Amino acid sequence: HGQPQWQFDLGASAMEEFKSVMTKFCTEHTVQDLVSKMPARTPLVLSEAMSPIDAFQVLADQDLRACPVRVAGGNEIIGTLDLRDICKFFVEVEKQEKEEEAPKKPVLPPVEEVTVVESGIETLNVGDGRAAVGRSRSKKNLILDCITDHPHIVEDTTSLRYLAKMRPFKCFPPNSPLKDVAQALSRGAHIVGIGGSTNAETAGLTMVISQKQLFTAITAVLKTVALPVPSIMCSPVVSVQCTDKVISAFSIMANKGISGLAVVDEDGCIVHNTSSQDIKMWVASAHGQGLDQVSEMEIEDFLVKVRSSRASTKTAAPVCSAHQEDTTTHVVNMLEKTGYHHVWIVEARKPVGVISFTDLFKSFC
Repeated sequence: HGQPQWQFDLGASAMEEFKSVMTKFCTEHTVQDLVSKMPARTPLVLSEAMSPIDAFQVLADQDLRACPVRVAGGNEIIGTLDLRDICKFFVEVEKQEKEEEAPKKPVLPPVEEVTVVESGIETLNVGDGRAAVGRSRSKKNLILDCITDHPHIVEDTTSLRYLAKMRPFKCFPPNSPLKDVAQALSRGAHIVGIGGSTNAETAGLTMVISQKQLFTAITAVLKTVALPVPSIMCSPVVSVQCTDKVISAFSIMANKGISGLAVVDEDGCIVHNTSSQDIKMWVASAHGQGLDQVSEMEIEDFLVKVRSSRASTKTAAPVCSAHQEDTTTHVVNMLEKTGYHHVWIVEARKPVGVISFTDLFKSFC
């Protein structure tokens, strides 16, 4: 998305009051305050020895947007696997289909930051990538067969490592103020880790906190000061035509590192949007298809097909939208009620901006 629009005249004091209220709350409350109200759950950490195929399937099956990845046979967390990154694989498949020469293995960029974990972690390790590719796959995994059919993409056991290193995983001690967590989650990360000591670099990982969990913890405070929507919305929006092909939409998501696109009709009016939930449903659906079967499908048809696979999605609003005349309190209420991660701001049904969890966190960090 674009950068937040701060040009709206707030009468000087509204934004200052909002920042003051949010900063005070998020400074006075710590991560431990948040964790104490959450059910205990052993953090799931993937091993880099897993193939990307199996790793993405785990995210979909566990209904997770992202998960930390640790070095094989060690305690270092090397980064984060995000469901958004599956688009990179499918785009690469399409690209390599059109290439006559065999592709070269990717060169891994050096990454200095690692986080060490000690215990209390559920680790999944399903052998190396080559072994995973060779296994027969159930019908449930048909969506990923296009990668299996192109084993050079995952035959290098560093493939998952490469993806994980692109998204650093930050870890905080329990006594960290919530503002530190909010700041980390305002910079593109979907998750952060909570350690078992005051040393974030060597703490044992005890919990993973998501954007949604932090939003839930501060929702009541976000509602206390109502700001005009244009003060924090991001604009312009990233959009595709409803007649554009799936591969085109995936290419945009892969290049921009996002999961939410506005899908507009020929008049520029928003009719659908893509989301990480669509990707999860596609991966997890028993009726899923490989990229070779959907890449030339129109994105609107693809979304309708994916969402029809779950009864719960039939009654959900296809697009969650607000107007520039609304307040942030209204937007927060919509996010809380729908469970969505972003709200589109429309003018005459045309998307002119968007407000997501990330934008809310940025507004006071």
